[in-house]
Amino acid sequence: MCVRVFFDPIFCRLTGTEEAELVIDGTDLGGLVAALADRFGGGIREALVDAHGGMAPGVVALADGKRLNLDSPIAEGVEVAFLKAIVGG
Repeated sequence: MCVRVFFDPIFCRLTGTEEAELVIDGTDLGGLVAALADRFGGGIREALVDAHGGMAPGVVALADGKRLNLDSPIAEGVEVAFLKAIVGG
């Protein structure tokens, strides 16, 4: 399935691009993250996923305005954005 991905600037340092189009085997966000790691290296997986297999703290994945978890299904042609929360005061 083909998926378009957009990266927050902090993740662009790991991917070298603001967006990418990937053909993936999986049907959920976890499958997309695996495909991203295959294409861009393990650093992107470490930035997106915590040691317990969930989304890393402060990382949000959105598709069609909905927040996704790693087990959230994704559909053909979906656009997924990975964002890093801004914190501080």
